[in-house]
Amino acid sequence: MTTSPFDLNCQAILKHRARIQRLKDKYPYNQEEADRAIRFVENYIRHWKSPHTGKPFILSPWQKHDLFEPLFGLRKSDGTRLFREVYWQVPRKNGKTTTAGSIALFTLFADGGGLEQYCAATKRDQAKIVFKDIRAFVKSSPQLARRLKLYRNSIDYQKTNSTITALSADYDGMDGLNISMCIVDELHAHPTRDLYDVLKTATGARDQPLMLDITTAGREADGNIAYELYDYGRKILDGVLEDDEFMPLIYEADPELDWKSREAYIMANPNIGISVREDYLESRRKSAIAKPGERLTYERYHLNRWIRGSVRGWLSSEEWCDCKQEFNADELTGLKCFGGLDLATVDDFNAFSLCFPFPDHFKYLWFYWLPSDTLEKRAERDRIPYDRWHDDGHIRIAGERSVDQDIIIQDIMLLRKKYDIQLISYDDWNAVHVYKTLQQAGIPMVEFIQGLRSYHPVLQEFERQIKGKTLQHTGDPVTRWMASNVFVKVDESGKIKPTKETRSSSKKIDGVVASLMALSGWMSIHYAGTGINYSADTISKFADLLQGG
Repeated sequence: MTTSPFDLNCQAILKHRARIQRLKDKYPYNQEEADRAIRFVENYIRHWKSPHTGKPFILSPWQKHDLFEPLFGLRKSDGTRLFREVYWQVPRKNGKTTTAGSIALFTLFADGGGLEQYCAATKRDQAKIVFKDIRAFVKSSPQLARRLKLYRNSIDYQKTNSTITALSADYDGMDGLNISMCIVDELHAHPTRDLYDVLKTATGARDQPLMLDITTAGREADGNIAYELYDYGRKILDGVLEDDEFMPLIYEADPELDWKSREAYIMANPNIGISVREDYLESRRKSAIAKPGERLTYERYHLNRWIRGSVRGWLSSEEWCDCKQEFNADELTGLKCFGGLDLATVDDFNAFSLCFPFPDHFKYLWFYWLPSDTLEKRAERDRIPYDRWHDDGHIRIAGERSVDQDIIIQDIMLLRKKYDIQLISYDDWNAVHVYKTLQQAGIPMVEFIQGLRSYHPVLQEFERQIKGKTLQHTGDPVTRWMASNVFVKVDESGKIKPTKETRSSSKKIDGVVASLMALSGWMSIHYAGTGINYSADTISKFADLLQGG
């Protein structure tokens, strides 16, 4: 039994298709260019492996509509392709190598002269996998074989002085690359981002370069460039970030879907019944259910889920956005609130949050500071729009090369004049100067110990507020981005605390942490004397402060 991927789609693909429709309203769309690419593949590319040897490569509907049409149809105003990079994550046996090779051949003929195309991987044997497919396509097609010259490690189109070459990380001439198109194979297996960065920077001189990153899901690890691009792509699909030149094409079983269900592998495998057999997936599913040790391998390779350690996902982007309410910060003038202050290193994010308790809901505000040099450098390096957020008033400048804490102190003192700040919870990291100055100014300051014992009840309450929509915010884009970076670390007893999924410096959660600290202040007062054991030590500290102790 086969099931069309259009019958059961993962959220990432539904969001991809909706995004493509929006981009068609924003940019010129040329259906003829898309059809030209499709015709080339179906007329000139032939399978070379059994059981389809010699047969034309007929693209599946999902390959046409999700990949070829947007990639080759969407154009900039000058007629060049809109997308400069495609991150394509799909389980094994779904035809990504064959499809990527066919795209390389089409662009070799369609993109002009002097082209440098590469099949790249960290190891030469891996780099040759896609290259081998492309060579086989040429050999199987009389039309292509007449035009292209085959060598051991390259394919030349002498008419336009263009070439396709297998490339591995140990290639000596990396600095001289001038890439027009590059297939980066099995990106999840790259131990560092070094090769990717070299390839990416080598496309800068081309009018319409194309990087095609193809991969399955891998194991979460710090510095894993594939996971960074996966996370970046999901944020684009969720509307947290914008990058019109980047196409995330992600086929995976939705996180909330039971891994044991048949629907999970149907959702993740768009080419089911064509290049991947359902009876094979069904046997792997049953085996993973019977043998617990096979579960992670099954989820990774056949459901396309990233394998993580002792962390779990937090809230969905939709849940956070559902809490957005139209209110003005000026409406809160004079009202009681609780502050949370998360200071950072000299060149990093500093965050302050205010929690305003109401009888049936909570309103939150956020304030952020960065030194100007950090803002400019990270906006370019991390592809996060810090500069635009600053221009829109969501990030304040505090210093040039390092954070000027006196500016943060001055801003908080101004906020104190506007709002009735009951107390501020803070993390003592790098906070001595700020803590002492604010305390001397008469603001009650209480240290928040960032451990599981302190975080567990606060994070639970915060989650309840979000899921129950009793948390209200104005849609601050910086905090929305930070909320999307939050994962939850779980210990053996089930206690939880917020964490970044990896230690990557580009993924910040400071605003959420500041909100949790602000909420902890309200909870300590609210639960004092109720018999609810929020945290006896914390309640005692707050009680002493309120009584002038």
